[in-house]
Amino acid sequence: MDVQTFDVDEPAAMQRRWMHMRYDQIDRGSFEGRFRQLCVDGVIVVSERQNRTVVKRQHTPAGSCSVSAIREISETGRCELNALDLRTTAYMPGDRDYEILMPPSDIVFFQLDQVRLMEVADTLGCSIPGNGDQSLFMDPSERDSVLALADTLLASLGSCAPDARRVVPPEYISQLVMSQAVQAMAAMSNRTVPASLTNARRITQAVRALVEAAEEPLTVIDLCRELKVSRATLQRCFEHIYGIPPLVYLRMQRLNAVRRALIAARGTSMTVTSIAMRWGFFHLARFANDYRAQFSELPSTTLSFGSRAKRWNAKGDGAFPTA
Repeated sequence: MDVQTFDVDEPAAMQRRWMHMRYDQIDRGSFEGRFRQLCVDGVIVVSERQNRTVVKRQHTPAGSCSVSAIREISETGRCELNALDLRTTAYMPGDRDYEILMPPSDIVFFQLDQVRLMEVADTLGCSIPGNGDQSLFMDPSERDSVLALADTLLASLGSCAPDARRVVPPEYISQLVMSQAVQAMAAMSNRTVPASLTNARRITQAVRALVEAAEEPLTVIDLCRELKVSRATLQRCFEHIYGIPPLVYLRMQRLNAVRRALIAARGTSMTVTSIAMRWGFFHLARFANDYRAQFSELPSTTLSFGSRAKRWNAKGDGAFPTA
């Protein structure tokens, strides 16, 4: 699969085939990216490029894990409390939730069977910190080898070379990936996180829980009252974690929710007005301007069909690839 993406939810939707995933676009402008994916013998290889800053919320299922590396990134991002930059290569175990702040970037990752990965580590006699049950960050020297392996597999086994899969045994490919991942993980270590950042993370996650549970849109005053913190404290926490004020965060959340609702309502009798008002936008002219500034199209365009058509893989079926 090799897809040009023009909506922030398109790469998220493709990943929802194997784990829960949601993307929220933070900065303003039309979204563009490229999503490449390959599946061989239970190993999923992904290369993802995006031109906008996105908050990714995912739940990695039990028994699954990932090893990722960053090829390009416009500024420092964040995975939970850990900074993401060009030196970052990470291991993320399954059966847990992650929140990732990812600026415009180009990344690769391998989605793997965690039990098989630990079995390979045992066979190779490699000691993995935490026995694979905790998030880890690798030595920067392993980044290039992870990127090179992903690029090689995507280029040689992708849609441009369909015969390659009949020549190379799938079991060999999966063992190669597992071996490379274990070698990289053996060089991992934990990072120390400042207490101030831990507290900021705790407060922003409490805000997120309040926003998602609320039946009506919340204000900054509501958040300060519920969490018993000052506006200045709330401001500092959001600047630390997301790089934006809480008021911008709340508006961004509602705009992204409206966009998902508009896409889901295509072909129904739902209107832009009803959906906008459901999410607390009562000044419709101002809402339309804010929406266009955020996503570079009017909400009516999103509801009807979107500004650009989806482009799926070369086969045109968008099907999940198999070995």
